[in-house]
Amino acid sequence: MRNAIYWIWLQNALGFANAKTGFAVSGSVSARELFEMQRDELAELRQFTAKQIDRLCDKELSGVQDILTKCGLLGYDVLTPDDDDYPVRLKNIAAPPAVLYVSGALSQPERMLYVGIVGSREPSEIAADIAYRFAAELSYAGAVIVSGGARGIDSAAHSGALSVFGRTVAVLGCGIDYEYNMGKHSMRKMIASSGAVVSEYPPGTPSLSAYFPQRNRIISGLSHAVVVAQSGKRSGALITARCAADQGRDVYVIENPLGLPGSEGSEHLLESGAIPLVDPGMIINEYLASFGSTLKPGRKLDELQKDEESKPKRYDGDAEESVVEGLSENARSVYQYLKEDEKAHIDDIVRMTGIAPGRAAAALTELELLGMITALPGKNYRIKFI
Repeated sequence: MRNAIYWIWLQNALGFANAKTGFAVSGSVSARELFEMQRDELAELRQFTAKQIDRLCDKELSGVQDILTKCGLLGYDVLTPDDDDYPVRLKNIAAPPAVLYVSGALSQPERMLYVGIVGSREPSEIAADIAYRFAAELSYAGAVIVSGGARGIDSAAHSGALSVFGRTVAVLGCGIDYEYNMGKHSMRKMIASSGAVVSEYPPGTPSLSAYFPQRNRIISGLSHAVVVAQSGKRSGALITARCAADQGRDVYVIENPLGLPGSEGSEHLLESGAIPLVDPGMIINEYLASFGSTLKPGRKLDELQKDEESKPKRYDGDAEESVVEGLSENARSVYQYLKEDEKAHIDDIVRMTGIAPGRAAAALTELELLGMITALPGKNYRIKFI
């Protein structure tokens, strides 16, 4: 967290996702040098508006220190462009983040293949299952899966990577500690234990609609390639795909769900030149020359499933009991109910468990993110692993 106090100050002055941050990230002038400049010196740079200069002239750091103190209490790392661990790829995008708050650790961002998997928050069951399988296969072959920590395709991607004990990164559109689609943080803890939960927003920042398009540039910026699993006409995945294309990343579209309702965006991307993807091995082969030391070509998921000693039995016997013990109280109640009925509508879950609708929805999200249940059309849910 080299010079973190100055980078957080700069972020506060310019705002999130401001392209002017790139002026400091590029090395033209450092965040600390900007902090030490007076009004006339800032004006001479001819980079900032009058309002931005007004904010850059505010040198009060007490709020910044409060953020750093809170990060220390929560155990979050603070990465800045001055740190060696800050991904080089992010330095080269438009509006690079001045600060990254991290729970966990980014795994060798310059040596490992990072693949973004994004899509609809209300996908078809087919699309969600394919995203889960592709993420598991890519992760098993040595890739790091990047997504946005939201429900739907994001959840499937994170869960797929975790199912084979792989690495995954969740890029949030809120503070890491803010409860958004994560039940009681159990999924975030699982991701952080082998990968990272990342945000450019300081602790306590709520999820606002404007933040999600902003965070999409970080999902694509961290990734070497972006896969769209299923996208509707107005899906945020289209924004991520556009960011990826602008950043020079390869954009893939999974073909299997095409023709289904909610796939109009995917079809548009293919018509615009995105690469059709029918097998995750295509991505491994494409990047093998660049990441041969960390990728395992030809390593298929069915090899893991045939190997009884290494087969993940997360929800069988003692392993299931261990995972259930780590759930929130509401998630345990919902899971036990679904184990008996196997499939149920959310209204039935609320009625039979006695859990308030909002808390039941959070519990279902927690279970879905852990890969223990599958969301079906019409707000129905079923057990995924028994």
